[in-house]
Amino acid sequence: MIDMQDDVPGLVLRPYGEIDIATVGPFRASVLAALADEPPALLFDLRDVTFLDSSGLSVLVVALKAQRSREAVVALVNPRSIVKRALELVGLDLLLDLSEVPVPLLEAAALGRH
Repeated sequence: MIDMQDDVPGLVLRPYGEIDIATVGPFRASVLAALADEPPALLFDLRDVTFLDSSGLSVLVVALKAQRSREAVVALVNPRSIVKRALELVGLDLLLDLSEVPVPLLEAAALGRH
């Protein structure tokens, strides 16, 4: 459901598959565990998320609120068009840093290389 990398400044969460009412539990638990560590940056690499419903969006809102309350960063990268559309429908694309990061660059950053 989700891979975590903590060998960079901050934390990279890489969920995969569908995130909906039936599967949101492990995603929520992973995000809450990550937030408990109070990372300076929390990056969601969404390239392998194939569907995101309101339950998954609500977890992203929790992450956004928690990170902003500590003046920390939260960003979403590489969302598929269906995920990007869900973010746009509820206006989260306006509140979150949403960008396309080349996969090799993201993987190099996760390994501490540039």
